[in-house]
Amino acid sequence: MRRRRADYYYREATRLARLGAHDQALAACHRVIDLAPGYAEAHYLRAFELSHLGRHAEALADFDQVAALMPGETDAAYHRGSQLSRLGRHTEALAAVDEFLLTAPGNANALMLRGAELVALHRDEEALDTFGEVVARDPGYAMGHYNRAMTLTGLGRDREALAAYDRAVASAPDQIFFRIRKGVALAGLGDLGSALTEFDAAYRVAPEKAGEAEAWAGAILWHRGDDQGARRRFARVKGRVSGNTAFDAAALEAIARCALGDPSGAERTLREAKSRHGSAHQDGLGPLYDLLAAPPLAGRGPASRHR
Repeated sequence: MRRRRADYYYREATRLARLGAHDQALAACHRVIDLAPGYAEAHYLRAFELSHLGRHAEALADFDQVAALMPGETDAAYHRGSQLSRLGRHTEALAAVDEFLLTAPGNANALMLRGAELVALHRDEEALDTFGEVVARDPGYAMGHYNRAMTLTGLGRDREALAAYDRAVASAPDQIFFRIRKGVALAGLGDLGSALTEFDAAYRVAPEKAGEAEAWAGAILWHRGDDQGARRRFARVKGRVSGNTAFDAAALEAIARCALGDPSGAERTLREAKSRHGSAHQDGLGPLYDLLAAPPLAGRGPASRHR
């Protein structure tokens, strides 16, 4: 009778999970396991639901339980690695994903996780080889090219990174952040014209998410002395940031305010963001400040206005 009731709640948990009702699915999983502690499939499902809810330590414990209850379930090692990664336990995560790869060599998701863990452990050359294996097996895997490009950037191999960004954009032309990072790479190499073209393309693909692209485009135009064009771009920054934290959005707005002659407003924007979010995560924004601070090509811009 207990097993029959457990089966009923497991079916209900599965239905709720498919609907995205993670809290309710989790509650149903608890009921299953209360009735049948050795119900491996329920531990598996509960682990995924806990992960969806950001409760990664508890999810890891359930994946450990799955490994004990289902020794032949090799996928559990991959999922353990994923949870360990989210918990910042990168050495253990790498060991787990390597264990999984013994049974599934060439698995793209596992190789991508392996590369990410190697980067986190500052083993960038090994990570580069791992991402290279991914794209060698699947030349159209855009994220593999992107991660390879980011790793090359970290190694200071900027020309090679640009080629990898090119491949990422070619494989997924509608992914705005690939275009933005390609534009940043071009700007870093001093090719501001090509960078501006890439930022414009990002805006056309997803204008509602193109805040960083518009900030960069505005900075380039301002650097060239095109005040009017720069002002139009900066005016479109706020509320158009893709994949960044709320603090990043505030940082972009602050850049725009500073370039438009409102440094006190910029400082206030950043101060308020820090108090709300307690974070200074600004990946990729440092070079933008540098461009705005550099002597402008036309002898104009923020460097001359704010002396």
